[in-house]
Amino acid sequence: DDTPTVIQDLSQDGPYTLFCPTDAAMDLVKEDAWENLFDEEKALFMRHHAVRGKWGIEDIAAAAGKPTRPVDYVDLTTYERPGPYNKAFFAEPLKAPMLSLADQKLEVEVTGELKDMNRIVKVGGAQIVKSNIRCWNGYVHFIDRPLRPKRM
Repeated sequence: DDTPTVIQDLSQDGPYTLFCPTDAAMDLVKEDAWENLFDEEKALFMRHHAVRGKWGIEDIAAAAGKPTRPVDYVDLTTYERPGPYNKAFFAEPLKAPMLSLADQKLEVEVTGELKDMNRIVKVGGAQIVKSNIRCWNGYVHFIDRPLRPKRM
């Protein structure tokens, strides 16, 4: 079974950024459709929701060409510096499109402006609805729909 291997991979040091569909987003997938997938297809689906690196929402927005500085953000507990990219692990900023762990491109799209409180950041067509949830080995961002890899 390849699915537990994916979970084990993401439990390693990383760093990783995970795009996790909300419960409502996963409800869009019919239960029998998930059950009919082969184990390797489930693994591909799960890997398509992760990228290498610890990328916050500002890093992702900057990758789409819309960099902003976080408002009143100071993090003294890590080696990160606030946007536009995290130099703790990478010498270069994140560039769109990102490459998922399934070796497929994830396009990044940003509309609106943070200063106007109407900014929407999308990855692979899914809107990030909650961002910058810290894990010991990276970040998790909740998205409004599952990301579908091309080979499914």
